This record gives sequence, structure tokens and C-alpha cells, in this order.
Amino acid sequence: MKDEEKNRSQLIDEIREMRKQVAALTRPLPEMEGICFEDLFNLSDIQHLQDLYADAFGVAALITRPDGTPITQPSNFTDLCSRFVRKTEQGKRNCMLSDAAIGRHNPAGPIVQPCLSAGLWDAGASITVGGRHIANWLIGQVRNETQKEEQIMAYARDLDLDETQFYSAYLRVPQMSRERFESVAQVIFFAANQLSRSAYQNLQQARFIAEKARTEASLRLTQFCVDHANMGIFQIRMDGTIRSANPYAAKMLGYTTEELCLLSIPDIDLSVGSDTLTEDMSRLSNFGRIRTFETIYIRKNSSQIPVEVTSNILEYETERYYIAFVQNISERKQSDKALRENQALLTNILESMDESVRVYDQRYAYLLVNKKFEETGGRSRQEVIGKTPWQIFPHLKTTAHEHNMQKAMAGQAVTGIEIRISDPGETDIWVKESYSPLRDADGCVIGIVGVGSDISRQRQDAEELRRLRNYLSNIIDSMPSILVGVDSAGKVTQWNHQAEHVTGICFEKACSQPLEKVFPGLIQEMDRIKVAIRESRVLRSSKKPRQDLDETRYEDITIFPLVANGVEGAVIRVDDVTEQVRMEEMMIQSEKMLSVGGLAAGMAHEINNPLAGMTQTAQVMAQRLTANFDIPASRKAARDAGTSLEAIGRFMEARGIPRMLQAIIESGYRVSQIVSNMLSFARKDSLTVSSHDLNEILDKTIELAATDYDLKKNYDFKRIQIIRKYDEKLPVVPCQASKIQQVILNILANGAQAMQEAEIPDSRFIIRTYMDLSRDMACLEIADNGPGMDEKTRKHIFDPFFTTKPAGVGTGLGLSVSYFIVTENHNGEMAVESSPGKGARFIIRLPRNGRE
Repeated sequence: MKDEEKNRSQLIDEIREMRKQVAALTRPLPEMEGICFEDLFNLSDIQHLQDLYADAFGVAALITRPDGTPITQPSNFTDLCSRFVRKTEQGKRNCMLSDAAIGRHNPAGPIVQPCLSAGLWDAGASITVGGRHIANWLIGQVRNETQKEEQIMAYARDLDLDETQFYSAYLRVPQMSRERFESVAQVIFFAANQLSRSAYQNLQQARFIAEKARTEASLRLTQFCVDHANMGIFQIRMDGTIRSANPYAAKMLGYTTEELCLLSIPDIDLSVGSDTLTEDMSRLSNFGRIRTFETIYIRKNSSQIPVEVTSNILEYETERYYIAFVQNISERKQSDKALRENQALLTNILESMDESVRVYDQRYAYLLVNKKFEETGGRSRQEVIGKTPWQIFPHLKTTAHEHNMQKAMAGQAVTGIEIRISDPGETDIWVKESYSPLRDADGCVIGIVGVGSDISRQRQDAEELRRLRNYLSNIIDSMPSILVGVDSAGKVTQWNHQAEHVTGICFEKACSQPLEKVFPGLIQEMDRIKVAIRESRVLRSSKKPRQDLDETRYEDITIFPLVANGVEGAVIRVDDVTEQVRMEEMMIQSEKMLSVGGLAAGMAHEINNPLAGMTQTAQVMAQRLTANFDIPASRKAARDAGTSLEAIGRFMEARGIPRMLQAIIESGYRVSQIVSNMLSFARKDSLTVSSHDLNEILDKTIELAATDYDLKKNYDFKRIQIIRKYDEKLPVVPCQASKIQQVILNILANGAQAMQEAEIPDSRFIIRTYMDLSRDMACLEIADNGPGMDEKTRKHIFDPFFTTKPAGVGTGLGLSVSYFIVTENHNGEMAVESSPGKGARFIIRLPRNGRE
């Protein structure tokens, strides 16, 4: 059973091989390019022939393709080639290149030369069919007296082979003289040529047989097609009689084929008369020219049917006759009528549409347009049919129109695309375009249909609405206030830029989120928001404090009820009024300072009157008691008292009374000077600026500061060392002296208090003045050796209400007011340099020419 299956399998393989060879042999000559060696020969026979040849002549043999790829199995190969050289990738590749070179087409004879791989002698001849090189017959692997062992062994080293084994295999290679090998090669050349001729003869004979078979098959097929054609086929003699007709023609007219062959054309064609047969037959066709026309045929029962006739004059075996193909077009006529009706309906629909409709062929040329297209495009049908859009509207080239049409032509529908058309010299219009592929019955795209509508007005309205929305949005976003919209459920509907800035949350993330989630600072307002929405009234809260890191800020919160698009909600406006609150505090503090200044001025005037009497009395006493003893009134008074002026003088000197009187007078002058300074500082200045000596202002201010701290008794300013480094050549500077005094006092007060709190043992101020010639500015520096300040404190030292003192001790306004006085009132500069543990240095620069 297994043997039968094996034999059957072999038989099937042989039949397949034979069919393959027959197909190749019967292929037309122009198609010879695809024929290969295996198509023309039985490989088992060729292999047997090759083996016999190799054994007979004692050489190795192999048949390859022209590029050296083996076709047959190697015959009588030496160990040197099979076990060594061809076992390596490089050796195998070199052998194939050598086989291709030695087996190349050479009609003059075999090619005999050393192998390009191992160097043994090889020969080759080409096998050709019809002038085409299809295979190489190669022999060789022999050596003769021309071989050089050094080259052979060098090649073994190139291939990284064992030299001992390689040399042993080389010695086993058969030897053959050059003349003997060339004669063997001639036999191979003769055998290859014989194979080439045999293959070509077989090819020609197979083609002749196949051609005859094809002709006979074609005749049978033609007759079969005629008999089974789905149309009437007539052979008509030149005199108009019917020579033959196929079964369909007979059935179509109600005759048998025999009955139909007894008739002539006038019997069945209503348009051909017996008296005008010759004239009417001439219109069927001219010789060699096909003509198609419609006519009416008469059936056996006298009924009529419309037909389409395609005719020509043929000549067969010296006889000429008409051949006519007749198609019953009754159904087509009915379909044409229905199609015309449908076309009329479609035309009415298209013409009544308010959209522009265009139909394009595969070349993008217009096939059909409707009335709306003519109106919107400004072109008539006659102008556009058969032309492409870019021929009519050049500005559409390389635009979205062309791109969308290409997509539709590729089979992809494009719908609802809004495009702006910019026609040079005309107003831009917006259209909404859709393109769909137009397919035939097989689903192939044969064109496209475009539908468009002018949406310029809608776009203008939408653009105006968008512009208005952007305008309102810009207004809302540019407001310094926080604006947040919520619906009745408390979810965010509006969120301006200030809200984004404060919360760090963008609108996209905040939208539709609960307000308390994205703005925790408004959690306490949720109940009031609900009340405002429910009662439709505005609710306000003023100056509500909010802790922001280490700073307290104040806000005004206003809740507006809102109804938008039928949905209730509210708008919450949050205004940061921290600066306003601080300004109010500053104004209150300023009023207090003015009051204190007025009080100080009044006190100074009240002190001046008794001080003047005291000082004057002390001067008179000194004059009467010490200045001159020759005053008669003084001597008389001494005598009346029982003493003398000399005794009184000695007593006063002994008790130090003159020194005491001089101290009283000097103290009076000093107090007078302090009162004068206080009056000058407390006096309300006008806006008039005059020139002052900064060194003098510093001295007066230091003296005033020392007195101030003596009175307060918090610490003794006199214990702080003052180091003056004045520029004696410093020019006078236009300024308001009292304002500059206020600045210096603030700096000295802050520095003295900081050094006292830090318990600095050797507290000191170093005060310098100098001229910055490069900027033409007078400079004064006040440096202390106090505790200094960190970077964070230094950056905020001039901010209003910033203080490092405990609550109730400082207002945080002193240095901010000082900075304002220097920079705004005097157009100068004020800066501070400090670091922890290294004291602070304040630098004030004032323009020598004052404010420009």
C-alpha cells in the first residue's frame, strides 16, 4: 500500500514537471526572459549525464546558473574543494564568482583558466537557448605543472584552514596535462552546444504544436461563444440574404435558425426596403470599418422590437460578408426613459437646492453644476463644464479645496469643512464644503461630488459674537479683581486671570469643579452665595482679613446673583484692599505724627519763655558776682551786709559758684539749641527746596537723636559711639532739611534699638559723606555693628507695614516713609547692605542738582 502511494506521488511530481516544461516550451519568443534551465531539461537525466562525463574523464563537473548558483549536484568533487574551500563562507562565495566568470557566454570555445578561488584548473562552456544564456557547464579541479604550492597554501591561511590537512587534500587532487585538459574542455563545449541546439529545436517544435492546438481551440471557442452569446449574431451575404444566425437571434425574432436563414434583411429590418436594399445595405458598414446604429426589427408575429446593431465587413476563405451583432435594447429603452425621468427629477432637485452642487470626473473637470453654483461662483455652466476648478478659479490651486478633493478622489468622504475663499480683488467668503467619492457599479471611484454653502454671514455673526466674547473676556481678565462665576450648585462657570493668578489653577481645571475645592478661601462664603442666589440680592463684605503665609491681607467680597441662559448662579468679586487699608493706617499715623509735631512745637514755645528768663538771670548773677567788683551798688550792698566784695569773691571761688553759674548758662544755651532743632524738625515744610550742608544736617540730627533717647530712658544713645567721616569739601545739596532729618532719625533709631536688643557691647555708628563724581550725586552712609538681617528681611525692609518688632511696638512705616522721601521727594536713591551678624549699612544718594 505504501509503495502504491509512493509511486502515485512520484507520478504526480513527474506530471507537474512535464506541465511546467510544456508551459515553458510553448511560451512565445518575446517571453523567453523568464525561461530557466530546469524548464527545458529533465534534471535527473542531466545529472546522470554529468556523472558519467565526470567519471569518464576523471574531472569534477557541475552545472550552474549564469551567476554561479549550482543547479545540479557536484560530480566527482575533490576533497580540497568540497571538504575545505566550499565549507567556508568566503571560499563558497569565491567559487560561485569563479564559476560565473569561467562559464560566461563565449561562442568561440570553452574558457580554460585556473579557478579564481583555490587556483586549480577549471573550464566552462555556456548553454544558451534562442541567444539567451541560461546555464554554465563547468569541469575541472585538476592540477598540472603550472600550480604553485605557495599560492595554494597562502589561500588556506586566508580561509583560516588547517594547513596540514589542506595540503594533504591538495596532494590528492588528480593531475592532468594542460593539453589533455583542454581537449576534455572541447568535449564539454561540444556537449553544451548540442544541448543548446536540442533545447531550441524542442522549443520550436513545441511552439508549432501548441500554436496549431490554440488555433483549433480558438475556432471551437469562437463557435461556442457565438452559439451561447447573449445577443443575436448574423452572417449576411453581400446581397442582403442571411447566411447564418445563432440561436439567440432566432429566439429573439421568434424563428428557428433554419427559418431565419431563408430570410433577408428587408424581412426583419423595418428601416431597410426591398427596392432600396443596395443603398440601405451600404450604410451597415464600409469594408474594415465598424458601425453601430439603432433600428427596429420585425418579429415573426409582426411585433416590433428596438435593437442596436454593430456591423462590419469580413473576408473569410475568399468570401466577403457582413457580420452583425444585434442586441435587444427594449429594456435599455425603458431604462433610458426611466433614467431621463429620474434625471429630470434630479435636475429639478439640484436646481432648487440652496447649496452649490458640482460633479467632477477623474481629471477633476466639471461634469455638472447647478443653478446655485452659477449664482455663487459667478460663472455659467458653459464656462466651466469640461474645465478644472483651478482653470476657472486659479486662486483655489494648492488650497484646502484641492486637498479635500484629492482625499475624496482617493475614496475618503470629506464632510462639513469650513474654508475661506480669498479671491484676489474680491471680498473673502466662507463656505462649508463636503466632498464624496462617486463610484461605479464595481465600487471604483470615477469622480467626486461636491456640495457647498455660503456661510459668510453666519461666520460674520459668529466672528462678531466671538469678538464680543473676547472683548468681554479681556475686560474681565484685565480686571485686578478676582471674578468667579458659579451655578446654583456652587460649581465654577467663570474664572478670570486674577483668579488663576491667586489660586494657581487654570480655568480648564477649575471649570465645573466645586468652588470650595478650587478656591478654599471662599469656603466661608458658600452660605452667603446660596442666600444671594435664592433671594436675588447683592451681598457685600468689607475688609475681611485673610492670612497669606506670614502676611495678613484684606479683601472686599461682593456676591452678585445672576441668571444666564435660564440657569441661576452668582458672580463673586474679590478685591484686594490691603494697600487701601494700609494707606488708611498710614494716613492715621501721619495725622498722629502731625499732632505730635504740633504738640512738640507748642511745648518748645512754652519752654523757650522760662528758659530765656532763667538764662538771662544766670548771666546777670554771674556778671554781678564775678565780672566786676567795682559796681557801687554791689559795694554798698556788701557793706550793708557787714562784709566785702572780696570776701564774697573768695567764698564763691571756694564753693565753685562761678563754675556753677557758667554751667547753668551753657546748659541754657544747649537746651535752647535743642528746642530750636525740635522747632525746625516739627515745623510743617513747604514744597520749597533749598540748599543745605549734609554734614550740618547730620550733626543736628545726631544731637536731636541723643536728646530723644535720653528722655525716653529706654537706652542711652550717648553710650553709642558715633564715628564721623565727613567729606569737608562736600557741596551743598538741594533738599528739604527736615525730611532728610526724619530719614536719618529713622535709620539711627532702628539701628540703636537693634543694637540695644542684641546687647552689642561696643555699639557704634560710622557715618560717612562723600561725592559720587561719576553720577554727580552726594552720598551719605550710616553703618552700624548690630545683628544685621537675613536676605528675606533685607528684601522687604522698605515695604510698607513690614516690621520685625513685636505687635504694638512698631508700625512698619518708618523706613518705607524714608524710602519714599528719598526716592520720590528728592529723586534720589536709598539702599541697604546687610547680612546676619555683620551689621547694616544704609546708603542714601541725593542729586547735587536736586530734582530736574
